[in-house]
Amino acid sequence: MASFSDARRRGRETTEKFAEAIDHPSDIGVLYRTNLFLVAGLGLIERTMPDIVNYYQEKEYTGRVRWDKIYYRFARSSRSR
Repeated sequence: MASFSDARRRGRETTEKFAEAIDHPSDIGVLYRTNLFLVAGLGLIERTMPDIVNYYQEKEYTGRVRWDKIYYRFARSSRSR
């Protein structure tokens, strides 16, 4: 579990360092993606891991992790096929 906490911390540090080095407008899109998937994603993984461990130890494992923060549903097309 400590490795997941360390990965989240390092992901945040990496993103912060990248934010300091931005020198082109297109870098903002890259920064957005690193914030979304590296920082937020690693945080969600860190919150999911205890449920996985608890599952294998036959303990309660129904913690709510909001994966919809980074993966959301797109609207469906109204066209019928």
